[in-house]
Amino acid sequence: RGPQYGFNQCNSTTLGDSSNCQTLIFNGPDDFCLWGSPDPNGLIGNVEAKVVAYCTKPYHGTRVIPPGSITGLQWTKTSAYIQVVGFISNAGLGLDPTDQGGELDPHGADLQGNPLGGVVFSNGTADSDGTTLTQVYNWNTFVGGNQFCFKACYNSITSPDYCQNVYDLVGCDYNMPSAVQNGTFTECDGDLQDVVGVYT
Repeated sequence: RGPQYGFNQCNSTTLGDSSNCQTLIFNGPDDFCLWGSPDPNGLIGNVEAKVVAYCTKPYHGTRVIPPGSITGLQWTKTSAYIQVVGFISNAGLGLDPTDQGGELDPHGADLQGNPLGGVVFSNGTADSDGTTLTQVYNWNTFVGGNQFCFKACYNSITSPDYCQNVYDLVGCDYNMPSAVQNGTFTECDGDLQDVVGVYT
């Protein structure tokens, strides 16, 4: 596969509806990005290698999620990861209205990740001082079906792997349990979930 579809040096000159920025920022409930289609009415299964960042704020040199697209979310911070689960119009991420979506992570079947060359940074993880953007090396996300979830694991926590990425057919409810409700926006501290695929 390859080469990389977009770019990672993103700033005010790359901001806009046609931005191909592939640097995703994941700071907090009012300042985060999701991967979406670079093409109109894209299908995640077809564009996973070239998805681009769509953000809630116009500060990161990316495409911007249209106001009103997100209709509810729950942002949770734990001792090993931060995550968001929510509801979003597929159109807000350039996806076909009927697309049920799929899973993305920095590994992929060929260990090159989806998107190719995509990187994630955050000032909301335990690896950051709360201001400095720090790269997140282990994350996973589901998007499509008018829903989304994204989990960023702390670099300092390597075992167990709370960003397990092999259960990509069973979606947000299984991989990122939450109490999210459409129409509400909440932020909370949370307990660690069970490791995905392990029953206790």
